[in-house]
Amino acid sequence: GPFQDRVGGHTWRLRGEGGAEYAASCARCHVGLTTFDRNVGRDFDGSGAAQGVQTEFRGLVEILAEAAFAADVNGSLTRPGGPGTPIEVAADLALSTPLIRRAVYNYNFALKDGSFGVHNTLYAVQILQKTREQLTGLPFQQEFPLAYVP
Repeated sequence: GPFQDRVGGHTWRLRGEGGAEYAASCARCHVGLTTFDRNVGRDFDGSGAAQGVQTEFRGLVEILAEAAFAADVNGSLTRPGGPGTPIEVAADLALSTPLIRRAVYNYNFALKDGSFGVHNTLYAVQILQKTREQLTGLPFQQEFPLAYVP
């Protein structure tokens, strides 16, 4: 049809020109799906509400970013694109620690997938929650008692 090689199929392009979602292409397996930000009935970011998976993912991304910037005592991190965009580490690695660089790698890895938690939801959630635990030294469930921790 007119959308061949533009959306769905093996292209994994699920947004058309202008950002329109093509959730219907997933409806064969995910009956009733009308948005990619589907509610999975879990509160991954500990906000107290089970919201759409992409909303929960974005909340987790910001929670991890806050922890990374808090741990970065030498100012080695920047996020030129603002919230919800990749974090950059200063070229002078003496300004950062391996722990901070690993956290930034995990943050960027999850974010650059582009699905905002739709692909491998629990894997993405675990990466973000566990990375925050490593940065802070505190169990995610302790800091966010309302969060679902897989």
